[in-house]
Amino acid sequence: MTTLAKRRPKSDPTIPLLTISLPKSSSAGQEARAEILVLQEAIDEMADTLRLVATELVNNVVAHAHTPARLRLHVNHEGVLVQVDDYAPDSTPEAAQTESAGAKDPLAPSGRGLHMVESLSTDSGCFVPDGGECKTVWALIPWPPRR
Repeated sequence: MTTLAKRRPKSDPTIPLLTISLPKSSSAGQEARAEILVLQEAIDEMADTLRLVATELVNNVVAHAHTPARLRLHVNHEGVLVQVDDYAPDSTPEAAQTESAGAKDPLAPSGRGLHMVESLSTDSGCFVPDGGECKTVWALIPWPPRR
């Protein structure tokens, strides 16, 4: 089985998503709208992936940790950081073996969620925040290429 890396995301969720310098002119508002439209289109393009990743991470809490979950999304220059907390800090998420890795039942109806998350993200992992009362599983979903 593949175990998620026990580490915090490299991405800093506090970095501003959009910072643009605008001229002191009547075109400033138009330029701001244009930049926000580009951002909105990127988020729209990512929506299905974000829903799938968030659903898989939350479903893992329900199926394996058996605790309440907390979902957080952080948006920055790298993409959208999806974080799901559970209250079983001593467990480590493991991806089930795939057919190519010798899984016992390649037709099983479940067990592929973390593989999907890993394939849709540029980085993923888990860590126990200071205090140790929960565990955070995370995945960074990159922005689509700018057109």
